[in-house]
Amino acid sequence: MPINAITWKEATEEEEGLKYKIQIQDIAPRSINKVRRSLKEWSQCGEGTNHRTKRHLLFYTRVFEGENEMKKWAKSFPYGIHEETARGKLKPLNDIAKGK
Repeated sequence: MPINAITWKEATEEEEGLKYKIQIQDIAPRSINKVRRSLKEWSQCGEGTNHRTKRHLLFYTRVFEGENEMKKWAKSFPYGIHEETARGKLKPLNDIAKGK
């Protein structure tokens, strides 16, 4: 099962930019440190584990100067990542999410 990542803009007004949250799910125990290293610029704000499947779930938050800066970061993210729009639709942000 591949690692899934979803990000969304938080509805707050930050003085220094836009606040985004990211949810990474279906992380195998042996991959958790690799995922954490790829998010070293983010602040962890939550986590969980499915005790039946032993898969992990992580939540992080980060403030970007603008939407273009976040999209530039997403292109370098080593896993498929989607952005959830205000209407609840998922928009792929990198080639991995697009299936390329």
